[in-house]
Amino acid sequence: MSRLSIIVPACGLQEQIDDTLVSVLEHRPDDCEVIVAHARSYQDPYDLGDEVRFVCGASNDLTTLFNEGVQHAKSDIVHLLEPGTLVTANWCDAPLEQFDEDEELICLSPILLDTNTTDTLVAAGVRYQANGACHRVAERSKLAKLARVTVDAPTLHAGFYDRVGFLSLGGFCPTMGYELADVDLAARLRLANAKCGVSRQSHITFAATRPTYSRLLVRRKEQLFWRYMGSYRASLVAHASHVLGQIAYSTLCFRPMSEVTGRLGGWLDSWKDKANRVQLSAAEPAELDDHHSDVLSMEDYRTGSTSGETLRRTGTDG
Repeated sequence: MSRLSIIVPACGLQEQIDDTLVSVLEHRPDDCEVIVAHARSYQDPYDLGDEVRFVCGASNDLTTLFNEGVQHAKSDIVHLLEPGTLVTANWCDAPLEQFDEDEELICLSPILLDTNTTDTLVAAGVRYQANGACHRVAERSKLAKLARVTVDAPTLHAGFYDRVGFLSLGGFCPTMGYELADVDLAARLRLANAKCGVSRQSHITFAATRPTYSRLLVRRKEQLFWRYMGSYRASLVAHASHVLGQIAYSTLCFRPMSEVTGRLGGWLDSWKDKANRVQLSAAEPAELDDHHSDVLSMEDYRTGSTSGETLRRTGTDG
């Protein structure tokens, strides 16, 4: 069995898919498999069947293809790369060593650098706060001045995960969209007391783009808060203060109504769809959404009750 599975979804621009695959195939470690997760419409234009393994997903959505790739991976550690990311020699060495040294690690975030200015960070990971705020850690920081940082999860662009741990939390939630799928996973990781680290020696470049402001994005942020509010027991006062701050900022940007209606829509959605309110705690198995119903709980993961799954670093075959 390979030590590492590198997963690249075939979605988005063909040029970006090609660039990422070329960089991976040029610099991949010896003991790894490369998986291309794709929708049915994708064809293998370069006849790479001997070098990569193709798996077919249900849709062309990035998060769905990532989840599908992890489901089919044969390694204990999976590495997810969004098309457009570029890697260099030995970029996997430090993360694999960190997983070997710390059995509690569930995920590791590489240092994501801006392709255009490689001394500037796109992010070192993402964080979710109990008041509903979410942000990229160390965004636009200079690499030379990067201090010690804490993250809850890697960005959607690139990350290393313990496969069983990733599946136990249900992977990425497609309904949260491209901008918030990693933050949603970060909230679940944090609630489950799952350990996430930063691999400062692993550098990956990516062409950074600023998230496009939209009412839908605001709505999903509000959904995210209400989804986890019961588990975090966050102060509604703190959330209200955060929302008022966002409305004030949006007023300066001449878009207050989009912020207000987006927040209101997200709040109404949370009451219409109570099934999406995840109640997690460190002491209890995860209760996941319907689309996560076939995965392990964190309690199963910690105790080794894997129902046929392979536990990392135990030698138990599933």
